[in-house]
Parts: sequence; C-alpha cells; structure tokens
Amino acid sequence: MRNRILLFLSMFFLVTNADAQTADSATSLQKAPKPTYRKNLVKMNVTALLLNNYSFSYERLLTRKISFTAGYRIMPKTTIGEISLLNKVYEKIDEDYVDGSKEFVGVDLNQLEVKSSAITAEFRFYTGKKPGARGFYFSLYGKYADFKSNYNLDFESSNGNVMIPMSADNKAFAGGFSFGVQWQIAKRVAIDLTILGAHYGTLKGDIVSTKDLSGLSPADKQDLQDQLDEMLDFGDRTYITSSVSNQGITGTMKGPFAGLKTGISIGIAF
Repeated sequence: MRNRILLFLSMFFLVTNADAQTADSATSLQKAPKPTYRKNLVKMNVTALLLNNYSFSYERLLTRKISFTAGYRIMPKTTIGEISLLNKVYEKIDEDYVDGSKEFVGVDLNQLEVKSSAITAEFRFYTGKKPGARGFYFSLYGKYADFKSNYNLDFESSNGNVMIPMSADNKAFAGGFSFGVQWQIAKRVAIDLTILGAHYGTLKGDIVSTKDLSGLSPADKQDLQDQLDEMLDFGDRTYITSSVSNQGITGTMKGPFAGLKTGISIGIAF
C-alpha cells in the first residue's frame, strides 16, 4: 500500500511539472518581442536651403524594407544672381563670368527671376538585416515641375537701349533613379543622404513679351531676333523658337528635361 501511494505521488508531480513547463514555454513564445520599427518619417532637405529651395517629404513603409515617399519642393521668386552658391559654380564653369555683371552664357543673372515648385513620388528599396527605413537604398521616382521666370532683356537699338521684359512658363515631367543611405538615431531622428540621383523627361512652355516694339526699325527687329536666337541656342538642335513683331515677342519651348540630385535631409520617425 505504501509503495502504491509513493508511485501515485511521483506520477502526480511528474505530470504537474510537465504541465508547468509546457505552460511556461507557451507563455514565453507569446511574450517573445517582435521586431518593431517606425513606419512614418517626415523630413526636410537642409542642403536645398543653399539654393533658396524649401523641400519636404513624407515617407511611409509599405513592407519591412520597401517604402513610398511623397515630396514637395518650392522656390519662391528669386533673383538667380543673388544665390551665392550658383555664383561660385558659374565662376568655375565660365572664365568670362564677372561677379559684378553676373553674365553667364549671354544671360544677365541679375535680371533673371525664377519661381518654381515640384512634386515627387518615389519608391525606395532598402538593404540590410535591420527592419525599417534604414540602410543603403535604391529608388525609382517620378517628378512633375513647374517653372515661372521673368527676364529683363537690355537691347541696344539704333536709337538707344530698350529694356524688354520677358516671361516664361514651363512645365516638366521626368522619371529617374537614385541611391543613398539613411540612418535612424535614437529611434526618432532620421538622417537621409542622397548620394546621387538622375532624371530625364520632357519640358514644354511659352515665352512672352508684350512690350510695344513698333518703334524699332526693321533692322533693329532683326538684330533683336538674332540676339534671341543666340541666347536660346543649344548647339545643333533647336528647342526654343521665338518671333519678334510690333506687338512684342512670342516663343515656344519644347525639349528634354534632365537633372541630377543630391542632398541631406533631416527628419523625425514616428
């Protein structure tokens, strides 16, 4: 009888212990932390400020390492000759560039005002073992851009100088790719380095001047036409056509739209 009681107690403790271990294992599996990452990022391109551009983007993770980004950039009306960074670039490119007159490829940058905006849609593909929008990435993007510009052309006629105000309105579509790297610091701060990007597309627009040119002689009108053709010359291809009349200047622009991009953005992940 005593042996039966001992056997029963032994079996009871074995079964109880096994059940406890099973419960503990199930609990540990349920409480195992899943890899977490923040799926939303809001960023500002700080290097764009050097060109008087304000660029913002919102990035949303679609999967563990793929995201979609929507971006918006705006450049308020700006005199190109007042952007110091561009002045330094033009000085390196054109040896005849004079900081006082700021004339580049026949265009007086002190007389050129530009206002622009752009919308960008981008898909990013991140590498690395860690989940989330971090690590090296490759992206494909599309861009729509709108450019408005004003230029005061100083034309030297036979009767003296004539200031001719001109305006242009252009719209562009392009697609491209880029690659870079993004870091997340302290789980909240994002630093996005776009190493290099390139896009290519088409640009269309109009050029208009309503200046009354009836006072110019036929020879002066031809000289003005020649000056415009020289300013708008792009090698052996014609992308811009213009016409001079008594009512002013009209023109159309249709050609390729290409560009490069690079920069550093800083943002917050949430």
